[in-house]
Amino acid sequence: MTLVPTSEQHEIIAYPKRHVRVAAGAGTGKTTTIVERLGAFVEGGTSPTRALGITFTVKAADELRNRLRERLASETDSEEVEVATYHGFATSILDEFGPLVGFEPSSLLLDDGHRSELGQLVLRSTPSNLDLTAMDARVADLLDLNDALDRHLLSTQQLIDGAPAHGDDRTMETWEKRIDLATVAATYRSEKERLGLIEFSDLIAKAVEVVTSYPDIAAELAARYDVVLLDEYQDTDPAQRILLTAIFGPSAAVTAVGDSDQTIYEWRGASLDNFDAFPEHFPRSDGEPTETLPLSLNRRSDRLIIDLANTIKAELPSIEGSEPLVPRPEAGDGSLVVAWFGSEREEAGWIAEDILRRHDDGTAFSDTAILVRKRAWIPLLVAALREFDIPTSVSDPGTLLQIPEVADVLAWLRIVSNPDAEPALLRILMGGQYRLGLADLNALKVHADTIDADSIMASVMTPSQVDGLSQTTASQLTRFAAIHEELMRYAQANTVANTINQIITTIGFWDEAAALRPGEATTARLNIARFVNVANGWRPIEGRPTVSRFLRYIDALNESGRDEALTPPTASVVDAVELTTVHGAKGLEWGTVYLPGLQADGFPMSARRHDDPDRHAMLLPYELRLDAEHLSELAATSGNSRKEHLTERNTQSEHRLAYVAVTRAKHTITMSGHVWQDHLKRPKKPSPYLLMARDVPGATIGPWVDEPGEPPTIAPFSDSDTVPDPLFGHDVGTAFRKIIADPTTVAADYPELVDAVSERTRQLTIEIGDLSEPTADPTPKPFSTAVTNLVALAQCPLKFKWVHHDKLPRRPSKAAVRGTEFHRKVELHNLGVISLDDALPASYDAVETDEAFVDEDWTPSDPWSVFEASRFAHMRARFTEAPFEFAIGSGSIRGKIDAIYEPSPGIWEIVDYKSGRPSADPARMVQLKAYAVAVADGAVSSETPEAMSVSFAYFGGTEAEEISEAVDDQWIAEAKIEIARLVDIGAEGPWTATPSPACRFCDFLVHCDAGKAFLTSDV
Repeated sequence: MTLVPTSEQHEIIAYPKRHVRVAAGAGTGKTTTIVERLGAFVEGGTSPTRALGITFTVKAADELRNRLRERLASETDSEEVEVATYHGFATSILDEFGPLVGFEPSSLLLDDGHRSELGQLVLRSTPSNLDLTAMDARVADLLDLNDALDRHLLSTQQLIDGAPAHGDDRTMETWEKRIDLATVAATYRSEKERLGLIEFSDLIAKAVEVVTSYPDIAAELAARYDVVLLDEYQDTDPAQRILLTAIFGPSAAVTAVGDSDQTIYEWRGASLDNFDAFPEHFPRSDGEPTETLPLSLNRRSDRLIIDLANTIKAELPSIEGSEPLVPRPEAGDGSLVVAWFGSEREEAGWIAEDILRRHDDGTAFSDTAILVRKRAWIPLLVAALREFDIPTSVSDPGTLLQIPEVADVLAWLRIVSNPDAEPALLRILMGGQYRLGLADLNALKVHADTIDADSIMASVMTPSQVDGLSQTTASQLTRFAAIHEELMRYAQANTVANTINQIITTIGFWDEAAALRPGEATTARLNIARFVNVANGWRPIEGRPTVSRFLRYIDALNESGRDEALTPPTASVVDAVELTTVHGAKGLEWGTVYLPGLQADGFPMSARRHDDPDRHAMLLPYELRLDAEHLSELAATSGNSRKEHLTERNTQSEHRLAYVAVTRAKHTITMSGHVWQDHLKRPKKPSPYLLMARDVPGATIGPWVDEPGEPPTIAPFSDSDTVPDPLFGHDVGTAFRKIIADPTTVAADYPELVDAVSERTRQLTIEIGDLSEPTADPTPKPFSTAVTNLVALAQCPLKFKWVHHDKLPRRPSKAAVRGTEFHRKVELHNLGVISLDDALPASYDAVETDEAFVDEDWTPSDPWSVFEASRFAHMRARFTEAPFEFAIGSGSIRGKIDAIYEPSPGIWEIVDYKSGRPSADPARMVQLKAYAVAVADGAVSSETPEAMSVSFAYFGGTEAEEISEAVDDQWIAEAKIEIARLVDIGAEGPWTATPSPACRFCDFLVHCDAGKAFLTSDV
């Protein structure tokens, strides 16, 4: 279809090749306009390779790139416009010129979880006067300050040097904290450099350093382009603006497209000054401010929606060229519905019913969205929609952890890491598996108080001692305690991902998922798989990958609300209602939009704090910011005057967010709120936005509660137990179990059911007869084994088969028990803790002592005493019992390394402790080879050593004996070849016997003809 541009679009498309700002209102076709502008340049002789388009997200960049290809297809055969994100453009500069400013292209990019982890490590190790009792808050302060420094191109020393000599007590106290934070931030930055780590903000700051330190490079970059398109320019931060002006300010024709009314990412560093002051930042060649052209004809929304959007827009300060939205000539009136409910649950239920009604009238679920101001409201809405069997898609980062199936697994993981994590414990005990009631919890709490326990877990672990529990509840708790202990033991010996998989299997998730409707089952499996994938891909920056560290990592990811890793996956089912935050909805549109939670203090939200740098140490003083001139009026205020100014700035931020929310709708927007909120004692009043909408001529007033009434009783959406069954009463379970045990009781106890049961039994019998035989799993699990078994495989493949595949009984081994006890003592010595529980043999890679390879006259000594006299007793291990798993060949290897020492920086020694004497068995080296490969491949830590060695340390004699080998690249390569060969044999065979003197001590000798023949021969 040929575009017929409006007069506004035509003026922008035909504007000469020089700087211009385009003030594009919501839904006005800005992407189409800038694509056409570039098309006009190409038609006028500009080569596509001389043009550059920059936007914010990868998705937006892909869309712009595809639109340009479509538009320019007839103009050029192979030449394309370069399109990048703002960070991608900075990265391309660093890939080419980064070494000039010390940037390593191989640096690893930190996500928010790892940033938090590194921040905590640095805070603990750097001397300061900061209050570390609230560690999460201090980590957030540190990262906020570090980000602000990068966005405003400041070093930590420049910030410290900017401290005033005097001021009021509160301001000077804030500066003391800021200097402490800056000192820690300096260490944080040096640690990033040492570990080869970078952040997104580093990319921009380093690129700026390149173009400002080397003006000839800036000129070279500018000379590559005649035309530059900057999309969503209102969301850029000051450092990004400096990068762009340094390169393109004096040369290429820059078209900046944006809307100051949609600047909703100030909390991420976006500066209102960038778009507002673009004419001065990118002046004309004669020095005068650049011109601004408007785009105001809305091509998306109907009239009532535009009327409301303009009402909100009128509350915001306007920039030159920004005009109210104008509806397209063919726009309909649309629908604007407002409603006010007694409670949030009534509101959510009504929304679900209304969505279902509209769907029955022809509105697709996929053309419907629910936008919320706060993520916390999403679970309640999901529950309401599920009550009406409405398919949902939750696309907001962080909401994965709130989805019921993931939240259940996460709750188990939390109590495995910390048994006193009561919120997680209560979720499990009150959930579907155990169904404890408030009376049961009260009994547990009373008992915990009686025995002076820190949490109710002490009561849960000893239910027989708790008064007031029924026999059924006590049995349930006994079962829970056994599962919890089993999972805690498992977690000590396995990786985080394996522990999560064990939890999933133990709690029966796969069986529960199979019982769901096909669409729900697929969604549930995808959600769990996404969570497991996060765990599989996680490695700590330093140290052991423990469950507790993983929990801190995902909590930090979740808190950031920015990482796509915690966004629920989208199934192939396309017809689903979208739930997301208003921030997440920017750039999207739907035919029908619901905007719930519109009560005062809900939306608009009041500021939790006023961003006053005189009161908050993580904020930069106004005078040190790159946009200081824009903030000069605010900087001149103090006290109540500043508070009023900051309150107004927050209100304007909320207005911009409301404007974005309303303009997502094409035909219908329904806005609602509620009086009573769960757990709150005071009634709420309608939001100003809800009242604005009600006052728009033509708005439809739906259900509206005039009086607050009494707060409602909290109840879940589905609670069938509250209504007694007409036949069985409240005790359906007892009746069901009785009938299962003795079907004849149906006729005696429930004569009304005889005919129905007989008919249903007949139907089920027919259905069972029609069932096909189960087929084999078409996708068997990939081969995986422990290092211990890998050694057995190297010794004798047939022995491995009987250990791993066709498992045969094995004799108890005193040597194994002795080795496990010894390993446990050494582990606790290295960790500096006392034992929580008896050690499990499976907790360690304890390869058995092969008596055939040691002296027959040897009598075991006390290995612990020998260890205490060795060099290892006085060395601090960098890693202790470090779990790992890595893929190789046709499978994977897992295990735990006893200890890794770092005798000098970058030099690692991998040590495996043995409670026996040195062995001549060559197969044992496979264990150290697997350990070295795990370290080299980053399966133990994201950091790898500059050089390493591997050692067996034997403590079974009168003194420690060591067997060591140096490791280099050739050694690793040969080790990988050998391990891959063994893994392939372990997975597929052949499992041939390899007789040796060790056959005399093999558990399986009675089954092995080859072994018996070897021992009876003369060999």
